[in-house]
Amino acid sequence: MNVSRPAFSSPIICIDEFLPDEDAQRILQECIDLKKVYMPARVFDGPAATRIDPKYRANEVVCLDEVFRGDPRRSDILRIIKAKIWTEECRSLWHEGEFILDIINYSTWHEAVISRYGHSDLYKKHQDTRWDCITYRLVTMVYYVNKVSERFTGGALTL
Repeated sequence: MNVSRPAFSSPIICIDEFLPDEDAQRILQECIDLKKVYMPARVFDGPAATRIDPKYRANEVVCLDEVFRGDPRRSDILRIIKAKIWTEECRSLWHEGEFILDIINYSTWHEAVISRYGHSDLYKKHQDTRWDCITYRLVTMVYYVNKVSERFTGGALTL
């Protein structure tokens, strides 16, 4: 793993080569295999995702916790990512520096959502955490899964 901590107003850790190639390929394949269960992404209006608004958010999602509710071990994504974030290497990383990330070491609830973006898809400026009502995400992990793609512009994660 190659770790960097960009100077930013919020705590951010960038990790290149987070997973071995074999695990990354398994995750990519599962993302492809789940194509039939992706749904249009919804916009949150309070405590629940209640509406589709393609001018604000136009992409597809799949909630892995719902798909694999009966047995999450059937999901390579859930199994591989969970195992990785609980390694001693990662547990130490979450504890270093910006201590809000240390909450990962003590969390009892996780959710896994795949967000798939295609040509012209978007998700405008938004916030994953609402501090007035901590019922949403405290930590968000973004893991890029893609094949070698055609040349394109855009697609940047802007923080």
